[in-house]
Amino acid sequence: MKRAMNISEQEFKDEMMDKLQELAIEAITPLAKELNVSLCEWIDTYLYDWQQNGNPPSLFIHQDNLIPAISAVWASVLQEQYNWEWVVLTFHEHDNWQGLAIVSPDRSLMVLPFAYVNECLSGTDEVKISASIVALENNIIPPQEPKSYTNIMQGLQRIVPRG
Repeated sequence: MKRAMNISEQEFKDEMMDKLQELAIEAITPLAKELNVSLCEWIDTYLYDWQQNGNPPSLFIHQDNLIPAISAVWASVLQEQYNWEWVVLTFHEHDNWQGLAIVSPDRSLMVLPFAYVNECLSGTDEVKISASIVALENNIIPPQEPKSYTNIMQGLQRIVPRG
């Protein structure tokens, strides 16, 4: 049995985050519709292209706002489809590192969207945002203990290669 991490949680309610999500969705939705893909599929492709080329493909969102916008839209999909919510997590076993996370209602699952997007851009992880949604939709992720805060991006593998 896996040992639970020492994590504490703080509520996160922020009008700025709500506004960021609203504006990012408003900006990205027409782009996704134009390509007839979901928001997360569009984000996945955009982030992958950025990771591969080292520079973000041109977009009307200022580059400094791209990571927050991408992260916010992904989180909004998790909120809307699965009733997940924003929290601040403190990882006590990692020098009390804090990260803004989106968590499942029973806290069994979580994603650190800002950290994950940064990991993708640094090349330390494969871009799997759309795969995360597919895994949740199809119950691919095994049930986890409540309050285990299992990061769904760790161990998630893309089955179908890009191409």
